[in-house]
Amino acid sequence: ARGYFLKAPKLENHHLVLEKIAAEKPDSLEGRWSAMAVLELASRKKGSPESREMSLKAIEKAWPDSAQKINYINAARDLRTAVINDRIKNATTDSDPKVVTAAKDAARKLKIPLPKTDDVLIVQIKAIPGQLRFDQTRIPVKLGQKIQLTLINPGKMAHNLVVVQPGQDKEVAKAAVALGAEGFAKDWLPDHPDIIAATKMLNENEEDTIEIDIKTRGKYPFICSFPGHENTMLGVIVVK
Repeated sequence: ARGYFLKAPKLENHHLVLEKIAAEKPDSLEGRWSAMAVLELASRKKGSPESREMSLKAIEKAWPDSAQKINYINAARDLRTAVINDRIKNATTDSDPKVVTAAKDAARKLKIPLPKTDDVLIVQIKAIPGQLRFDQTRIPVKLGQKIQLTLINPGKMAHNLVVVQPGQDKEVAKAAVALGAEGFAKDWLPDHPDIIAATKMLNENEEDTIEIDIKTRGKYPFICSFPGHENTMLGVIVVK
Protein backbone atom coordinates (compact mmCIF):
# COMPACT_ATOMS: atom_id res chain seq x y z
CA ALA A 1 0.00 0.00 0.00
CA ARG A 2 2.84 2.38 0.84
CA GLY A 3 4.56 1.73 -2.48
CA TYR A 4 1.35 2.26 -4.42
CA PHE A 5 0.74 5.59 -2.68
CA LEU A 6 4.28 6.95 -2.96
CA LYS A 7 4.91 5.77 -6.51
CA ALA A 8 1.59 6.99 -7.88
CA PRO A 9 2.26 9.16 -10.98
CA LYS A 10 -0.40 11.67 -9.94
CA LEU A 11 1.08 12.18 -6.48
CA GLU A 12 2.74 15.36 -7.71
CA ASN A 13 -0.68 16.88 -8.35
CA HIS A 14 -1.20 17.00 -4.58
CA HIS A 15 2.18 18.32 -3.42
CA LEU A 16 0.72 21.52 -1.90
CA VAL A 17 -1.72 19.57 0.27
CA LEU A 18 1.01 17.14 1.32
CA GLU A 19 3.36 19.97 2.26
CA LYS A 20 0.62 21.61 4.31
CA ILE A 21 -0.18 18.44 6.27
CA ALA A 22 3.51 17.73 6.91
CA ALA A 23 3.96 21.29 8.24
CA GLU A 24 0.83 21.41 10.39
CA LYS A 25 0.81 17.85 11.77
CA PRO A 26 4.47 16.79 12.10
CA ASP A 27 3.77 14.56 15.11
CA SER A 28 0.90 12.64 13.50
CA LEU A 29 0.73 9.58 11.26
CA GLU A 30 -0.73 11.76 8.51
CA GLY A 31 2.22 14.10 8.91
CA ARG A 32 4.72 11.25 8.57
CA TRP A 33 3.07 9.90 5.43
CA SER A 34 2.90 13.41 3.98
CA ALA A 35 6.59 14.00 4.73
CA MET A 36 7.48 10.73 3.01
CA ALA A 37 5.44 11.81 -0.01
CA VAL A 38 7.20 15.20 -0.14
CA LEU A 39 10.58 13.43 0.05
CA GLU A 40 9.52 11.07 -2.71
CA LEU A 41 8.55 14.00 -4.94
CA ALA A 42 11.80 15.80 -4.11
CA SER A 43 13.82 12.76 -5.22
CA ARG A 44 11.98 11.98 -8.46
CA LYS A 45 14.08 12.30 -11.60
CA LYS A 46 11.04 12.05 -13.83
CA GLY A 47 7.81 14.00 -13.68
CA SER A 48 7.20 17.67 -13.02
CA PRO A 49 10.36 19.73 -12.35
CA GLU A 50 8.13 22.32 -10.66
CA SER A 51 6.78 19.72 -8.22
CA ARG A 52 10.30 18.55 -7.39
CA GLU A 53 11.52 22.11 -6.83
CA MET A 54 8.51 23.02 -4.69
CA SER A 55 9.04 19.90 -2.56
CA LEU A 56 12.69 20.79 -1.96
CA LYS A 57 11.68 24.32 -0.97
CA ALA A 58 9.06 22.93 1.42
CA ILE A 59 11.75 20.85 3.17
CA GLU A 60 14.03 23.89 3.38
CA LYS A 61 11.24 26.00 4.86
CA ALA A 62 10.40 23.32 7.42
CA TRP A 63 13.98 22.72 8.56
CA PRO A 64 14.34 25.48 11.21
CA ASP A 65 11.37 23.99 13.13
CA SER A 66 12.52 21.08 15.31
CA ALA A 67 9.26 19.10 15.12
CA GLN A 68 9.12 19.34 11.34
CA LYS A 69 12.83 18.57 11.06
CA ILE A 70 12.43 15.39 13.11
CA ASN A 71 9.43 14.39 11.01
CA TYR A 72 11.37 14.68 7.77
CA ILE A 73 14.42 12.92 9.25
CA ASN A 74 12.29 10.00 10.40
CA ALA A 75 10.44 9.95 7.09
CA ALA A 76 13.73 9.79 5.18
CA ARG A 77 14.89 6.96 7.45
CA ASP A 78 11.69 4.97 6.85
CA LEU A 79 11.69 5.70 3.13
CA ARG A 80 15.40 4.85 2.78
CA THR A 81 15.95 7.93 0.62
CA ALA A 82 19.20 9.87 0.34
CA VAL A 83 17.61 13.15 -0.77
CA ILE A 84 18.29 14.91 2.57
CA ASN A 85 21.43 13.03 3.63
CA ASP A 86 23.45 16.24 3.98
CA ARG A 87 20.77 17.80 6.17
CA ILE A 88 20.63 14.68 8.35
CA LYS A 89 24.42 14.73 8.68
CA ASN A 90 24.40 18.35 9.86
CA ALA A 91 21.48 17.66 12.21
CA THR A 92 23.61 15.22 14.25
CA THR A 93 25.04 18.30 15.98
CA ASP A 94 21.78 20.24 16.31
CA SER A 95 21.15 22.26 19.48
CA ASP A 96 17.96 20.23 20.11
CA PRO A 97 18.80 16.83 21.69
CA LYS A 98 15.67 15.26 20.17
CA VAL A 99 16.82 16.28 16.69
CA VAL A 100 20.28 14.85 17.37
CA THR A 101 18.80 11.50 18.47
CA ALA A 102 16.61 11.26 15.36
CA ALA A 103 19.45 12.32 13.06
CA LYS A 104 21.95 9.83 14.49
CA ASP A 105 19.40 7.03 14.22
CA ALA A 106 18.67 7.94 10.60
CA ALA A 107 22.38 8.31 9.79
CA ARG A 108 23.04 4.83 11.14
CA LYS A 109 20.19 3.19 9.20
CA LEU A 110 20.90 5.13 6.00
CA LYS A 111 24.64 4.47 6.39
CA ILE A 112 25.52 8.17 6.22
CA PRO A 113 29.22 8.57 7.08
CA LEU A 114 29.75 11.00 9.92
CA PRO A 115 33.06 12.81 10.48
CA LYS A 116 35.21 11.86 13.44
CA THR A 117 34.70 14.53 16.08
CA ASP A 118 38.44 14.59 16.80
CA ASP A 119 39.19 15.62 13.21
CA VAL A 120 36.24 17.91 12.47
CA LEU A 121 34.43 20.37 14.72
CA ILE A 122 30.81 20.65 13.61
CA VAL A 123 29.24 23.99 14.51
CA GLN A 124 25.78 25.46 13.93
CA ILE A 125 25.26 29.20 14.29
CA LYS A 126 21.87 30.89 14.07
CA ALA A 127 21.13 34.50 13.24
CA ILE A 128 18.84 35.70 16.04
CA PRO A 129 15.69 37.19 14.42
CA GLY A 130 15.27 40.91 15.02
CA GLN A 131 18.45 41.33 17.06
CA LEU A 132 21.29 41.55 14.50
CA ARG A 133 23.28 39.00 16.50
CA PHE A 134 24.61 35.48 16.14
CA ASP A 135 23.61 32.99 18.84
CA GLN A 136 27.26 31.92 19.21
CA THR A 137 30.10 34.43 19.33
CA ARG A 138 33.12 32.38 20.43
CA ILE A 139 34.17 29.10 18.80
CA PRO A 140 37.22 27.41 20.39
CA VAL A 141 39.13 25.10 18.03
CA LYS A 142 42.18 22.88 18.39
CA LEU A 143 45.06 23.58 16.02
CA GLY A 144 44.77 21.15 13.11
CA GLN A 145 41.04 20.60 13.62
CA LYS A 146 38.84 21.43 10.65
CA ILE A 147 35.54 23.23 11.11
CA GLN A 148 32.24 22.42 9.43
CA LEU A 149 30.16 25.52 10.09
CA THR A 150 26.48 25.85 9.24
CA LEU A 151 24.74 29.22 9.35
CA ILE A 152 20.95 29.11 9.81
CA ASN A 153 18.78 32.16 9.24
CA PRO A 154 15.27 31.80 10.71
CA GLY A 155 14.50 35.53 10.41
CA LYS A 156 13.22 37.73 7.59
CA MET A 157 16.37 39.84 7.25
CA ALA A 158 19.16 38.53 5.01
CA HIS A 159 22.49 37.54 6.61
CA ASN A 160 25.76 35.82 5.79
CA LEU A 161 28.81 34.78 7.80
CA VAL A 162 32.33 35.73 6.72
CA VAL A 163 35.48 34.42 8.43
CA VAL A 164 38.53 36.67 8.08
CA GLN A 165 42.16 36.87 9.08
CA PRO A 166 42.98 38.19 12.59
CA GLY A 167 42.22 41.90 12.97
CA GLN A 168 40.80 42.31 9.48
CA ASP A 169 37.05 42.33 10.18
CA LYS A 170 36.68 46.11 9.92
CA GLU A 171 38.67 46.25 6.69
CA VAL A 172 36.54 43.55 5.10
CA ALA A 173 33.38 45.32 6.31
CA LYS A 174 34.57 48.56 4.69
CA ALA A 175 35.26 46.73 1.46
CA ALA A 176 31.71 45.31 1.53
CA VAL A 177 30.24 48.80 1.94
CA ALA A 178 32.40 50.00 -0.97
CA LEU A 179 30.63 47.56 -3.28
CA GLY A 180 27.71 49.98 -3.37
CA ALA A 181 24.82 48.89 -5.55
CA GLU A 182 26.82 45.89 -6.78
CA GLY A 183 26.73 44.44 -3.27
CA PHE A 184 23.33 42.82 -3.68
CA ALA A 185 24.47 40.82 -6.71
CA LYS A 186 27.69 39.80 -4.93
CA ASP A 187 26.06 38.81 -1.60
CA TRP A 188 27.97 41.76 -0.09
CA LEU A 189 31.12 39.68 -0.36
CA PRO A 190 34.08 41.76 -1.60
CA ASP A 191 37.08 40.33 -3.40
CA HIS A 192 39.38 40.67 -0.40
CA PRO A 193 42.57 38.67 0.31
CA ASP A 194 41.83 38.41 4.03
CA ILE A 195 38.57 36.50 3.63
CA ILE A 196 39.11 32.87 4.65
CA ALA A 197 35.61 31.49 4.02
CA ALA A 198 32.06 32.77 3.66
CA THR A 199 28.51 31.51 3.39
CA LYS A 200 26.15 32.80 0.77
CA MET A 201 23.67 35.52 1.74
CA LEU A 202 20.74 33.70 3.34
CA ASN A 203 17.10 34.69 3.17
CA GLU A 204 14.45 33.57 5.65
CA ASN A 205 14.62 29.86 6.61
CA GLU A 206 17.74 29.21 4.55
CA GLU A 207 21.01 27.67 5.67
CA ASP A 208 24.48 27.18 4.23
CA THR A 209 27.48 25.11 5.29
CA ILE A 210 31.13 25.98 4.81
CA GLU A 211 34.32 24.14 5.69
CA ILE A 212 37.21 25.98 7.33
CA ASP A 213 40.77 24.74 7.73
CA ILE A 214 42.95 27.17 9.69
CA LYS A 215 46.61 26.23 9.99
CA THR A 216 47.85 28.90 12.44
CA ARG A 217 46.95 29.71 16.03
CA GLY A 218 45.12 32.98 16.57
CA LYS A 219 41.77 34.73 16.87
CA TYR A 220 39.86 34.78 13.58
CA PRO A 221 36.83 37.12 13.51
CA PHE A 222 33.59 36.32 11.73
CA ILE A 223 30.97 38.90 10.75
CA CYS A 224 27.85 39.41 8.71
CA SER A 225 29.10 41.59 5.86
CA PHE A 226 25.70 43.13 5.03
CA PRO A 227 26.36 46.87 5.57
CA GLY A 228 25.42 47.92 9.09
CA HIS A 229 25.26 44.39 10.46
CA GLU A 230 28.99 43.97 11.15
CA ASN A 231 28.94 46.07 14.34
CA THR A 232 26.82 43.57 16.29
CA MET A 233 26.77 40.41 14.15
CA LEU A 234 30.27 39.30 14.95
CA GLY A 235 32.20 36.63 16.79
CA VAL A 236 35.57 34.93 16.84
CA ILE A 237 37.08 31.53 16.13
CA VAL A 238 39.87 30.91 18.63
CA VAL A 239 42.48 28.47 17.38
CA LYS A 240 44.73 27.18 20.18
